[in-house]
Amino acid sequence: MGKSSVLGILGLLIGAGGLGFGVYIFFTFNAQITALEEEAASYCDSGRVIETQMVVTNSEAFITDDNTTSSQMEDMNISITTYGESYLAMRFFANFYLKITDQKEVYCTFDVALDFNGEIVSMSRILYSYQEAPYPGSTVIDIYYTIPVYLEHITAPLSAGTHNTKVLWWSGGSTITDVQLIASIPASGALNLNRTLIVQEIAHCQIFAPIGL
Repeated sequence: MGKSSVLGILGLLIGAGGLGFGVYIFFTFNAQITALEEEAASYCDSGRVIETQMVVTNSEAFITDDNTTSSQMEDMNISITTYGESYLAMRFFANFYLKITDQKEVYCTFDVALDFNGEIVSMSRILYSYQEAPYPGSTVIDIYYTIPVYLEHITAPLSAGTHNTKVLWWSGGSTITDVQLIASIPASGALNLNRTLIVQEIAHCQIFAPIGL
């Protein structure tokens, strides 16, 4: 409570009942508010994790440079129902392989994003560019680069309802064909890593709304 609010309340109380009685009521009122706050805090543990949902998978997932429309990454979707007085914290992390069949001259981009209730709330762009001329007598080879991606988002306090979080990915195009962004291909043996999506509901309580005086 600000100084002006204190003086305002104190002035009203003094005017109503005289200095001694007004000050007594003011401090009694403050003690009652403190007691109510302590009691309410025992029922509302703000910051407590209410629920955790997690998906960890290495199911096959990859896109190529011609997948320029966003799509949901395989198995990367969580639906969670909240009951009010809470917010959501979400995290996604994975290592991706960027497969380039011929790097004589390459420019390519891929995007990976967190989508919350139909809106992109966090995004990472993977960009690779190689312009150096090839050595004489060079042959075409497959080249893989490992790229870690970590995305996170914390919502504002949410009303009760069902909320959806998913991971999207798409290509921004490439100057050559057959470029792939790979999350996992278990059958390959080597290109076989987990990816993880976690959504947590966390308690958030506002016991008393601010009083403007």
